[in-house]
Amino acid sequence: MGTDQQLDERYMVGTLLKAIDIMNLLGDRPMQPAQIAAQLDLNKSTLHRMLYTLEHAGYVERMQDGRSYRLGMKLVQLASTRLNDVQILTEAKPHLLQLVKEIHQAVHLGILNRNSAVFIDKIDVMNTIRMYSAIGRSIPIHCSAIGKALVLDRSDDEVQLMLAEAGMERFTPYTLTTPDALLAQLQQARIDGFTHDDGEHEAEVCCVAVPVYDYRGSIVAAISTAAQRESKNDQEYLVAQLKRTAQSISRSLGYDAV
Repeated sequence: MGTDQQLDERYMVGTLLKAIDIMNLLGDRPMQPAQIAAQLDLNKSTLHRMLYTLEHAGYVERMQDGRSYRLGMKLVQLASTRLNDVQILTEAKPHLLQLVKEIHQAVHLGILNRNSAVFIDKIDVMNTIRMYSAIGRSIPIHCSAIGKALVLDRSDDEVQLMLAEAGMERFTPYTLTTPDALLAQLQQARIDGFTHDDGEHEAEVCCVAVPVYDYRGSIVAAISTAAQRESKNDQEYLVAQLKRTAQSISRSLGYDAV
C-alpha cells in the first residue's frame, strides 16, 4: 500500500465512502433523507440502510421532527477524545485566556491537518467562554492568516505540493490564487514573524496570526485574531500581543528560542 499522500482506489470501500459523505453533509446542517439522496445520488433503500446503521452506532441521530437527521453524539465523543490528546490545548488555555483579557476580542488556536488549518479552540471575549461553533472548523491555508502561519517552517516545495493537492479556490476579490503570490507573502512573513489575511476568506474579515513552536523547534499550532485593515497601529499592537502569547505557549511546550 502506498503512502498517505498516494490514494490507491483498490483499497477504498465504496459503502464506507458513502457513509462518510453522509456525515460530511450532515456536518453542514441537518437534512432529510430525500435531500441526502439527491445530493449523493443514492437510492432510497440503500440510504435507509446506511442511515439505520449510522444511527444505531450513534454517528447520526434523528431530530425531534422525526424526519431530519443530524450528526450524533458518538462523533462528539470521538472528537473530544482526540482533542484531549492534543497537549497544546492544555498548555495554551491559560495564555489564551490572558490574551483575550488584554486585547478584548476573540482568539483562535489552530493546527495543521493535511492541507488545511483546523480550529481546535476559540476563546470569546464575553466571559471568556469557549465558542464550540468554531471548534473543528477547517479553513484553507492559502486564504487564512492562521493557515499561513502553520506552514511558515515548510519549504516552498512542500507548500506548493500542498497547494497542488488542495487547490487555491477564490473566496473573495482579495484571495491569493497563485502559488507565487502566496510564497512571496510567506517569505516576508518569515522575516516579520507573523502572517495576515486581508479579507481573503471572508471579505469583511481580516486577521493576523503567529506560529507556536514545540521542543523540536517545529511549528505545531498558531494563534490568530481579527485586525482592522485600515489601522496599522491596531495591527502592530495585536501582533505584539500574539507574539508574546505564542512565545509563552512555545516555552511551555519545551521550545528554547535563542
